[in-house]
Amino acid sequence: MIKRFAIKVGTHPLFIGAALSIMLVLIVDPEINRYKVKVIEKILTPGITQVYYSDLDGDGESEEIEIDPTSTLLKIILLDEKLLVSQNNLRSQPLDHEYVYAGDCNGDGIEEIYLLTLRGDSILLNILDSEDPEKFMLTDRLVYHNDTIHFDLDVPTSHIAGLFDFQDGRGKTLIFSISAGYSKLPRSIYRYDIARNELMVSPEIGVALYQLSLFDVDLDSVPEILVNTSATGNFHTYIPFSDHSSWLMVLDKDLQFFFDPVEFEGYPSNLEIAPFRDGDSILLAVLHDSYGNESDQPRIYLFNHQGCHLNSRSLARAERGQYFLTSDHMENGSRILLLNARQGKVTCLDKNLEVAEIFNTPVLFRGKPLDLKDLDQDGLPEYIFTGEKYGTFAILTRDLKHPLVVDLDAGSYPFYFTQVIRAGQICFYAQFEDMGYILQYDRNPLYSLKIPMLLFLYALTSFLVFVIYRMQKFRANQQFLARNKIIKLQILALKNQIDPHFTFNVLNNIGSLYATGKDHEKGYDIFVRYARMLRQTIQHSDQIFSTLKEEIEFIQDYIALEQFRSKDLFGFEFISTQEVDLETRIPRMLIHSFVENSIKHGIRQMTRGGELRISVTRHGRSHCISVRDNGPGLSSASSGHSNGTGKGLVIVNELINLFNTLERTKISYTLNDLASPQGTHGTEAVILIPD
Repeated sequence: MIKRFAIKVGTHPLFIGAALSIMLVLIVDPEINRYKVKVIEKILTPGITQVYYSDLDGDGESEEIEIDPTSTLLKIILLDEKLLVSQNNLRSQPLDHEYVYAGDCNGDGIEEIYLLTLRGDSILLNILDSEDPEKFMLTDRLVYHNDTIHFDLDVPTSHIAGLFDFQDGRGKTLIFSISAGYSKLPRSIYRYDIARNELMVSPEIGVALYQLSLFDVDLDSVPEILVNTSATGNFHTYIPFSDHSSWLMVLDKDLQFFFDPVEFEGYPSNLEIAPFRDGDSILLAVLHDSYGNESDQPRIYLFNHQGCHLNSRSLARAERGQYFLTSDHMENGSRILLLNARQGKVTCLDKNLEVAEIFNTPVLFRGKPLDLKDLDQDGLPEYIFTGEKYGTFAILTRDLKHPLVVDLDAGSYPFYFTQVIRAGQICFYAQFEDMGYILQYDRNPLYSLKIPMLLFLYALTSFLVFVIYRMQKFRANQQFLARNKIIKLQILALKNQIDPHFTFNVLNNIGSLYATGKDHEKGYDIFVRYARMLRQTIQHSDQIFSTLKEEIEFIQDYIALEQFRSKDLFGFEFISTQEVDLETRIPRMLIHSFVENSIKHGIRQMTRGGELRISVTRHGRSHCISVRDNGPGLSSASSGHSNGTGKGLVIVNELINLFNTLERTKISYTLNDLASPQGTHGTEAVILIPD
């Protein structure tokens, strides 16, 4: 019963339509993303010119900041609607691309431009007053100096985390980090008080710093500074928190360690921190990605906000820098998100580091995101990652879902992104090697139509399946009717051979042979032939096909019985060539119908000397079957000298037409009078059966 129900459901058009719709979606895979990116403008940035955007004066339109370093000067060019506002020059050179930041320090709605620059062995801080762009609020403020270090071949990297108010009476202060490479120093975190012109520096640190983030770890409304570190193995002398290990570091507003840094031995390695909420407390998920030896295995650790280790979990080894750790803050709790960039896979872990969900993302070049910006102004920032190939980048929502890969066909990877306001629209700017793009990121209106489109696809597919189903059902019904009709015609053609009169005549003659004792062997042979013919008729009564071999055997038995009934009134000859395929399928009783016609309308009209000749040959791509007799011919039959009713050929014609329709073939036949010197003498039926 269950099997019957499953078959009924599985063959229903609605079920088949659903299955086909799913297959079509998987094969065609229509890329209708939730978001879309539109190119607003292309900007040529020849050489090493870099372009930044920010709404400095708060008028709802972003100003353009061009940074053009030359061998001797650093040009800071300010443009408003492509018109030059000012140009300021500094006798220093930039650090990396993160050395520029725009922010409002005093809350007056006017942003300042902050720049970290390098001159010889000194790192300097500069602040340009955009309200009076001809003036610097701060010029060449010394951040770091060491006359034993030269940065000619090893330019330090910087990361400006931004302006933050730690509620300690200082107002907004600038938080940034500087990290050198082979020159080793400086590797420090800085807090600059603009109003007091005071610079606070973290304790001496040997480990490399590559990213800062601020998060209220102890839930006292004052953010702490979380530091991502990298063990590079450059130091070979003692220094606190050496770069032969990665370190878990959290600093307070005074740049003192919030808890003693936790060491993760071994280099090279990276360490990332992702805070997340667990009820009324904050936990720190920590990724230690060690890639120095093949035996090294990345691990995720869980710490409380005081730096106490709670749990850990090992991860599969991956290429350097392919893992990225973050957290997804939801109303009903937080999850840890682990991205494997090269595999294009995100693993969601709960607070016990158990896998809660796994989903796919596009394959990315590396795990570290280029930026985190609220591109669509919905209050939730989006991650921007480097794409798998040149000219591409991927935008993922804060929960690492709804990926959108943008391909700008550029000859490099993007360097950095800044937000742009154009004509009241929030856009963003992507800087490549010699080209910049202003882009708009927004919801894709087609995405809301995705489900209706899928439902329409399902309805259309189901409708087509239903139409095909009805057509197939109609065709199957027609075939069923045709088969039944053929079988009825074949049974009708057999009527004369199996009706009581025919049976009585044959059995009576056999009985006479036995009664008179004339020829027991002949009687037995005739009885065997009759029994075989009768058995074949009964066994194949529900079949419409037979092979040439089966049909010929049946005809030979039938002719032997007719010869016996007519006291050997006629002779019989059968001819077949080697090329004939005796397994060729033909309508059952087809040849028999013509043989019966020859005997009934030809030979039985004679008193003696009748001849019946059947030949089966091959002509080209068809079998040719000839049934020839020496009776009075077709003209005699049409003149009324035959005892036939004329229904035999009607049955044959209907049988052939139905069979041709059912099998999509073209069996044909011709009836011809045979000419002789004395006039018409005999009939030949020629049947052509194509392969």
